[in-house]
Amino acid sequence: MITLCRGRKLRAIRDHFASKKAADADQQSLNQSGNAHQTELF
Repeated sequence: MITLCRGRKLRAIRDHFASKKAADADQQSLNQSGNAHQTELF
């Protein structure tokens, strides 16, 4: 039971970091490709 809980927690942490890394990558690609669009928006 403890190992199952620990495994679930580790998976949750791993998913959290994976999604955060993906979000950071999306933000970077948005910054690179959207610089021209940014001047129009702001």
